[in-house]
Formats: sequence, C-alpha cells, structure tokens
Amino acid sequence: VSKQFWRWLRLCHALYDDRRDFAGCTLQRADLCALSGCPSLKGGPENVGPIFMYKLVGSWGFSPSAKHWKNFSEWGRKFRR
Repeated sequence: VSKQFWRWLRLCHALYDDRRDFAGCTLQRADLCALSGCPSLKGGPENVGPIFMYKLVGSWGFSPSAKHWKNFSEWGRKFRR
C-alpha cells in the first residue's frame, strides 16, 4: 500500500481498535447513505476530521481489526473442514 494509506490506516486502527462496534477501516468514500432522503455526505459527516466512524460496508481497501480477522479466519478454517 502507499505510504499515505499506511499512515492513515495505522491512525484509524489506533483510534478505533479498542471499540467493540469497530470491524475495520476502509478506503471507501462515505458517499453512500443507508437512510432514504439523507443529504450527500461528500466524503464524510460535517465537523469531523479526516478519520471518522460511520456505518458503511466498505470493500475497497478494507483492513479488518485484528479481533474480527481472527474470528473470520477461525470461521474459515471450520468451514473448509
């Protein structure tokens, strides 16, 4: 990954890894909105910094938390058997 993404990724995980409701970081823009009729987010909610928490299924550049990756890996091993 690029130096910029790596720097952002480390900060994202440092800020949120200890939260139970955190699954991972993504490069996906937050311009999708799950609620009908909500305004365009233009990359994120207003009045926050470049790293913010938002419910979004982000498949682009996804970096799961260590806890979720461990659980997923264990599930995958059981599924293969």
